[in-house]
Amino acid sequence: MVNNIRLTLLTVLILPCLLQYPASAQLRVKDLCPAVDSINGRLMGRTSVLPEISIDTFLISKKNKRVDIRLSPGISDYPLRDDDIEFFSRQIKMYLPSPVHQYDVCLYAGERELSGLSSGYYSGRGYSLEEKSRQSAGEHGIWIKNLTVPVPEEGLSGRNIALWPGHGYYYSNIEDRWKWQRAPFFSTIEDLLLQSYIVSFLAPMLENAGASVLIPRERDMQATEIIVDNGSVFYTERNGEPDRHQWTDAPDPGFADTADCYSTGENPFTMGTARMVECSLKHPSSAAYIPNFPESGDYAVYVSYQTVKQSSSAKYTVRHSGGESEFTVDQSMGGGTWVYLGTFRFTKGETGQGVIVQNCAVESKGRGYITTDAVRFGGGTGNISRGGQTSGVPRYAEAARYWLQWSGFPETIYNTSEDQDDYKDDYTSRGEWVNDLTDRLGIPVDMALALHTDAGVVRNDSIIGTLAIYKEESEGKVQYPDGRPRIMARELADIVQTTLIEDIRTYCREDWTRRSIWDRSYMEARVPDVPTVLIELLSHQNFADMQYALDPGFKFIASRAIYKGILKYLSYIHDTEYTVQPLPVKDLKLEVSEGRKDRARIHLQWSPRTDSTEASAVPSSYIVYRRTADTAAGVEVPGFAKVALVDGTGYYEDILPGRIYSYYVTAVNKGGRSFPSEILSAGYIPDAGQALIVNGFTSVSGPAPMPVCDSVTAGFDFRADHGTPYIQDCSYIGEQFEFLRDKDWIHDDRPGFGASYMDYGPAPMAGNTYDYPLIHGMSLMRSGMSFSSTSLSAFSETDADPDKYAVIDLIFGKQKNVFHNTGLYPLLSEYCSGGGSVIISGANIGKSAWYDSDRKYSGSLLLNASMSSVYRASGELETLRDSLAALSSSTASDILSSLDSISSELRAFAVRTVNTLHNRITALYREADPDFAANRLAADIFRYGWSNGSATTTGIVRPVRNQGEILHNGSSTFQFSTAPNPDIYCVESPDAILPSDDMSFTFMRYCGSNTSAAVAYDGDYRAVSLGFPIEALTSQQQVDDLMREVIRFLLRD
Repeated sequence: MVNNIRLTLLTVLILPCLLQYPASAQLRVKDLCPAVDSINGRLMGRTSVLPEISIDTFLISKKNKRVDIRLSPGISDYPLRDDDIEFFSRQIKMYLPSPVHQYDVCLYAGERELSGLSSGYYSGRGYSLEEKSRQSAGEHGIWIKNLTVPVPEEGLSGRNIALWPGHGYYYSNIEDRWKWQRAPFFSTIEDLLLQSYIVSFLAPMLENAGASVLIPRERDMQATEIIVDNGSVFYTERNGEPDRHQWTDAPDPGFADTADCYSTGENPFTMGTARMVECSLKHPSSAAYIPNFPESGDYAVYVSYQTVKQSSSAKYTVRHSGGESEFTVDQSMGGGTWVYLGTFRFTKGETGQGVIVQNCAVESKGRGYITTDAVRFGGGTGNISRGGQTSGVPRYAEAARYWLQWSGFPETIYNTSEDQDDYKDDYTSRGEWVNDLTDRLGIPVDMALALHTDAGVVRNDSIIGTLAIYKEESEGKVQYPDGRPRIMARELADIVQTTLIEDIRTYCREDWTRRSIWDRSYMEARVPDVPTVLIELLSHQNFADMQYALDPGFKFIASRAIYKGILKYLSYIHDTEYTVQPLPVKDLKLEVSEGRKDRARIHLQWSPRTDSTEASAVPSSYIVYRRTADTAAGVEVPGFAKVALVDGTGYYEDILPGRIYSYYVTAVNKGGRSFPSEILSAGYIPDAGQALIVNGFTSVSGPAPMPVCDSVTAGFDFRADHGTPYIQDCSYIGEQFEFLRDKDWIHDDRPGFGASYMDYGPAPMAGNTYDYPLIHGMSLMRSGMSFSSTSLSAFSETDADPDKYAVIDLIFGKQKNVFHNTGLYPLLSEYCSGGGSVIISGANIGKSAWYDSDRKYSGSLLLNASMSSVYRASGELETLRDSLAALSSSTASDILSSLDSISSELRAFAVRTVNTLHNRITALYREADPDFAANRLAADIFRYGWSNGSATTTGIVRPVRNQGEILHNGSSTFQFSTAPNPDIYCVESPDAILPSDDMSFTFMRYCGSNTSAAVAYDGDYRAVSLGFPIEALTSQQQVDDLMREVIRFLLRD
């Protein structure tokens, strides 16, 4: 029926036109098939899994000398450029009959000219409606400004971006229980997986570029929540001028936390009062929120206030354990909700920590009023009651619907179903929230992005890939309320998706699938009154996709690509220059020198990191951050504070004895700040020996795939490795238990292939903090040593001078291939030959040292193959001799003798060649074989060999009697975690290692297996090797006890 209608339409449109021309000029759709083939060929080279394009209809206008061609609707799903449309037109013209081939060709997708779907950014066109879309920071003001860092002039300063991950823990009205919105696959769930991208990577990148990021779910994994409100004993006020600048109640109700939980319709931001005061630059008034922190940790800081008539800018000072950070907030927008300032370290027992708000922000110019309401520290636990019960999970795991109620948004935003369907309320609330930010709270939101994963499985382990969704028409309108065309959301979708695909293909997988750019009526894409894109990044149900999705390196790459796409889009529509923020610096080295009784000097050095895909991502300066910690037992470690902005790649300062100084660096340019570097530490004790800590644990990873994944079974081997998150991760929920590929999804509680337990958390899973020189250095100082530290790359690739150190301590954590650094062997060999002492620890130092002594190299195989040919030739000559001997000719004896001689010479040649060249060729290959080098480094320097890589499941290690008398009392056991936990990265498969000669010995064994856990060498130098990471021990006291004994052994006379 559809085809008949289409044919009738073709006849109506085309027949009158055909009657105007002779038969030679008549045009049929099939005549354009070669052009359509060329169009499809061009498009298929750019993307995949999209339908082929065809011509639906065409209309020839003699009057206008134009041919209008309507292509099939699928053309709009492709990323289009102006040169594509020019190419399509040229191809079609080639097959138009005379004189029509001289007409203009106009291509359509439905009723829209195809040119309207082409990306202006990628086509090199300026944005045609820039005057309508211009929302520069100068026109609407910067809402939140961080005063402690440089302003990114070519970044996202002044931009307000709404951003959210999909789904979340919710109350099912039908089942009367709290549950996840999606099924658990491959150790995670969509409700949390994208939260880990946004909270740990994407939001910080956008904020480092200067943007204010608004998220309708809790971003802080800190389960503790502290609220200080006016009227609390932890709240104080200071008035300015006695007659004018006095704190008074604000005119409207404010926040009050009056209940343990809240029912639908109860708004805590209408249950209390707020305070206000007139601005003054000369006579500042202030209010202080100074709580007692029950536990040390990182806490998100949220402030709240009211927007009143003549609202101005307020100055906020966050006093954290590392120092102070200052912000200004334009209170003419954003009143009546939680406003995120940042996440900071607060220390238990330290006084004076909290937030100070003042009425003296320079931006106020001393005019207007500021208000203040409650301040919140930490993410907390869900407190919205549904069905008579709260969720019982940390708030970051909950869906947006509940965070919006806790954050003061009207019931009309989060309860559109009138309490009947929380699932629907959640996905409808997000777009409504964006509009409420703009309409009610006055925040000029520039754009919105929803990040999801899709479902879908392919059996051959190909990639499902990345889909972008926007919606042009909403409620019959194709313009936003400010008059801008909604089609600009397609530009956003195209730029973000294209940048994602380019970067993933560059760094991860060349054949990553680019899916459609859909114009579809998804609620999260349709409802917001600002340009919005919904990204389906990959399939959470497809094993090939998930091997990337769970990898923190991929999370960084994908998030950086989205950040760059947003940056490019906003720069394009506002006609501004952009600079991409730099990558983190590398090759850090921190050295203590010039030691005196009362002080020493440190020298911190680093190198910039090149971004091969972004020419602008070059640092112009660097920020140095410092933390100072006491070495006394039981003293909490504080946070970091900015100490310097430098132009070069080095920093000097004096340090005091007896304390540990830690540093990290961020690179800066006009686009913003990089992620932080690894953290190095140093400490000085006058007249003490020095140690050098070499940090070789810089990796992060996803879980280990099963050793064999085939067409029947596949998945992750969590006994081998859960992976190592970046800092910490919120997405892990439990191990995979269903490995059969043919198990289909039945429902979310029976999800089939990839199904996973949900027995972890929700809670953070600890990962690589890049801060382990602190743990080792603390123990070294408590053992009476000064220490410096360096990254492994700086140690082995620069002009290192290890001879000045009495001990070198190599940290390898869960790093794989730890010895595949060719500079280590000669460096450590020379150091040890001079009597130096070395410590090495890590879960993979044995596995990394394994080498098959019977390994066959290609050169040796080629040699053997060529000599086999010689042997065959010798045998063939002998066969010839035998055949000639049968002739009994008088002249054959000379020939037979020659053949015997040649055959013998060939065999002798083959033997000599193999004996002479085989060992030399093998040695040549071994020189370039990192596995052989690793094996020799372990055997020749550290004097151990590998036994096995699954030494314990308990993580308990005990000392044993040994000739070095290390831990000679033998009374203590040591323990590290072998399962995910919030405190320290887990070590699932530590190495059992064995002494490799008579001078080395075991001094610790794993409980249960009784295999060797630690080996010491006592010869012309001393070495200690541990098959588990020292820093992974569950307490600093255990690290101290172990390190003290190790140092005593290494440095004894």
